[in-house]
Amino acid sequence: MAKKAKAKKSIKRKSLTHDRLKELLNYCPDTGWWMALIKRKQLNIGDRAGSLGCQGYWRLKVDGRSYLSSRLAVFYMTGEWPLSEIDHKDLDHANDRWNNLRPATHSQNIANTKAIAKSGLKGALEQASGRFMSRIRFQGKLIYLGTFDTKEESNAAYAKKAKEFFGEFARVS
Repeated sequence: MAKKAKAKKSIKRKSLTHDRLKELLNYCPDTGWWMALIKRKQLNIGDRAGSLGCQGYWRLKVDGRSYLSSRLAVFYMTGEWPLSEIDHKDLDHANDRWNNLRPATHSQNIANTKAIAKSGLKGALEQASGRFMSRIRFQGKLIYLGTFDTKEESNAAYAKKAKEFFGEFARVS
Protein backbone atom coordinates (compact mmCIF):
# COMPACT_ATOMS: atom_id res chain seq x y z
CA MET A 1 0.00 0.00 0.00
CA ALA A 2 1.40 3.40 -0.98
CA LYS A 3 1.88 5.93 1.74
CA LYS A 4 -0.11 9.09 1.37
CA ALA A 5 2.04 12.20 1.12
CA LYS A 6 1.52 14.57 3.98
CA ALA A 7 0.01 17.83 2.90
CA LYS A 8 2.36 20.71 3.60
CA LYS A 9 1.00 23.19 6.04
CA SER A 10 1.09 26.65 4.59
CA ILE A 11 2.57 29.10 7.01
CA LYS A 12 0.77 32.38 6.91
CA ARG A 13 2.91 35.16 8.28
CA LYS A 14 1.29 38.14 9.82
CA SER A 15 2.14 41.33 8.00
CA LEU A 16 4.11 43.81 10.00
CA THR A 17 1.87 46.64 11.12
CA HIS A 18 2.90 50.25 11.50
CA ASP A 19 2.06 50.14 15.22
CA ARG A 20 4.14 46.99 15.74
CA LEU A 21 7.13 48.53 13.96
CA LYS A 22 6.94 51.66 16.13
CA GLU A 23 6.60 49.49 19.24
CA LEU A 24 9.87 47.68 18.46
CA LEU A 25 12.06 50.23 16.70
CA ASN A 26 12.67 53.93 16.35
CA TYR A 27 13.91 55.35 13.02
CA CYS A 28 15.97 58.55 12.98
CA PRO A 29 15.40 60.27 9.61
CA ASP A 30 18.52 62.45 10.06
CA THR A 31 20.92 59.50 10.44
CA GLY A 32 18.95 56.70 8.78
CA TRP A 33 19.67 54.50 11.82
CA TRP A 34 17.27 52.27 13.73
CA MET A 35 17.25 51.99 17.52
CA ALA A 36 15.79 49.13 19.55
CA LEU A 37 12.96 50.14 21.86
CA ILE A 38 12.66 46.81 23.67
CA LYS A 39 15.20 44.18 24.67
CA ARG A 40 15.33 41.23 22.31
CA LYS A 41 17.89 38.40 22.31
CA GLN A 42 21.22 40.15 21.64
CA LEU A 43 19.75 43.63 21.27
CA ASN A 44 19.44 45.95 24.24
CA ILE A 45 17.20 48.99 24.48
CA GLY A 46 18.94 51.89 22.73
CA ASP A 47 21.22 49.70 20.60
CA ARG A 48 21.51 50.32 16.90
CA ALA A 49 19.42 47.68 15.17
CA GLY A 50 20.18 45.93 11.92
CA SER A 51 23.19 44.65 10.08
CA LEU A 52 24.96 45.45 6.86
CA GLY A 53 24.27 42.80 4.23
CA CYS A 54 26.71 41.53 1.64
CA GLN A 55 25.38 43.90 -1.05
CA GLY A 56 25.80 46.95 1.17
CA TYR A 57 22.17 47.37 2.24
CA TRP A 58 21.12 47.57 5.90
CA ARG A 59 18.71 44.81 6.88
CA LEU A 60 16.62 44.38 10.00
CA LYS A 61 14.91 41.33 11.39
CA VAL A 62 11.49 42.01 12.82
CA ASP A 63 9.37 39.22 14.28
CA GLY A 64 11.46 36.61 12.47
CA ARG A 65 11.28 38.23 9.07
CA SER A 66 14.08 40.13 7.31
CA TYR A 67 13.44 43.58 5.81
CA LEU A 68 15.51 46.12 3.92
CA SER A 69 16.03 49.16 6.12
CA SER A 70 15.12 51.55 3.30
CA ARG A 71 11.72 49.89 2.79
CA LEU A 72 11.05 49.93 6.54
CA ALA A 73 12.00 53.63 6.63
CA VAL A 74 9.35 54.45 4.05
CA PHE A 75 6.79 52.38 5.95
CA TYR A 76 7.80 54.01 9.27
CA MET A 77 7.59 57.56 7.91
CA THR A 78 4.46 57.25 5.74
CA GLY A 79 2.50 54.40 7.29
CA GLU A 80 2.30 52.77 3.85
CA TRP A 81 4.44 50.00 2.38
CA PRO A 82 6.29 51.19 -0.73
CA LEU A 83 4.71 49.82 -3.88
CA SER A 84 7.90 50.19 -5.88
CA GLU A 85 11.64 50.00 -5.33
CA ILE A 86 13.49 52.47 -3.13
CA ASP A 87 16.33 54.41 -4.72
CA HIS A 88 19.30 55.79 -2.80
CA LYS A 89 19.93 59.17 -4.45
CA ASP A 90 23.64 59.25 -3.58
CA LEU A 91 24.23 55.59 -4.63
CA ASP A 92 25.33 54.67 -1.09
CA HIS A 93 23.11 51.67 -0.25
CA ALA A 94 24.01 51.99 3.41
CA ASN A 95 22.80 55.61 3.61
CA ASP A 96 19.18 55.26 4.70
CA ARG A 97 18.69 58.90 5.67
CA TRP A 98 15.16 59.98 4.81
CA ASN A 99 16.31 62.74 2.43
CA ASN A 100 18.39 60.17 0.49
CA LEU A 101 15.49 57.79 -0.20
CA ARG A 102 12.88 58.01 -2.93
CA PRO A 103 10.40 55.63 -4.54
CA ALA A 104 11.47 54.51 -8.00
CA THR A 105 10.53 52.13 -10.75
CA HIS A 106 13.11 49.48 -11.59
CA SER A 107 14.14 51.49 -14.69
CA GLN A 108 14.61 54.66 -12.64
CA ASN A 109 16.61 52.78 -10.03
CA ILE A 110 18.89 51.32 -12.72
CA ALA A 111 19.26 54.75 -14.37
CA ASN A 112 20.74 56.04 -11.11
CA THR A 113 23.85 53.84 -11.20
CA LYS A 114 27.54 54.42 -11.80
CA ALA A 115 29.19 53.95 -15.17
CA ILE A 116 30.60 50.47 -15.69
CA ALA A 117 32.16 51.07 -19.10
CA LYS A 118 35.97 51.05 -19.28
CA SER A 119 35.77 54.64 -20.54
CA GLY A 120 34.41 55.70 -17.16
CA LEU A 121 31.46 57.41 -18.83
CA LYS A 122 27.96 56.04 -19.23
CA GLY A 123 26.94 55.40 -22.82
CA ALA A 124 30.54 55.39 -24.05
CA LEU A 125 31.45 51.85 -25.04
CA GLU A 126 34.82 51.70 -26.76
CA GLN A 127 34.84 49.71 -29.99
CA ALA A 128 37.73 47.86 -31.64
CA SER A 129 37.87 50.71 -34.17
CA GLY A 130 38.74 53.16 -31.38
CA ARG A 131 35.36 54.91 -31.71
CA PHE A 132 32.67 54.92 -29.02
CA MET A 133 29.18 53.46 -29.30
CA SER A 134 26.32 54.88 -27.28
CA ARG A 135 23.13 53.04 -26.38
CA ILE A 136 20.55 53.15 -23.62
CA ARG A 137 17.98 50.71 -22.26
CA PHE A 138 14.43 52.01 -21.86
CA GLN A 139 11.27 50.01 -21.16
CA GLY A 140 13.12 46.76 -21.80
CA LYS A 141 14.49 47.84 -25.18
CA LEU A 142 18.11 48.59 -26.01
CA ILE A 143 18.18 51.76 -28.09
CA TYR A 144 21.20 52.52 -30.28
CA LEU A 145 22.17 56.20 -30.11
CA GLY A 146 25.11 56.23 -32.53
CA THR A 147 28.86 55.81 -32.80
CA PHE A 148 31.10 58.76 -31.98
CA ASP A 149 34.74 59.79 -32.33
CA THR A 150 35.18 60.62 -28.62
CA LYS A 151 33.88 59.18 -25.38
CA GLU A 152 32.64 62.66 -24.42
CA GLU A 153 30.43 62.89 -27.54
CA SER A 154 29.10 59.39 -26.89
CA ASN A 155 28.37 60.27 -23.27
CA ALA A 156 26.65 63.52 -24.31
CA ALA A 157 24.26 61.55 -26.55
CA TYR A 158 23.57 59.17 -23.67
CA ALA A 159 23.06 62.04 -21.21
CA LYS A 160 20.51 63.74 -23.45
CA LYS A 161 18.40 60.57 -23.79
CA ALA A 162 18.82 59.60 -20.15
CA LYS A 163 17.49 62.97 -18.99
CA GLU A 164 14.59 62.66 -21.44
CA PHE A 165 13.73 59.11 -20.31
CA PHE A 166 14.56 59.20 -16.59
CA GLY A 167 14.45 62.85 -15.51
CA GLU A 168 15.86 63.39 -12.01
CA PHE A 169 16.98 59.75 -11.83
CA ALA A 170 19.37 60.09 -14.79
CA ARG A 171 22.99 59.67 -13.76
CA VAL A 172 25.29 60.30 -16.68
CA SER A 173 28.77 59.69 -15.29
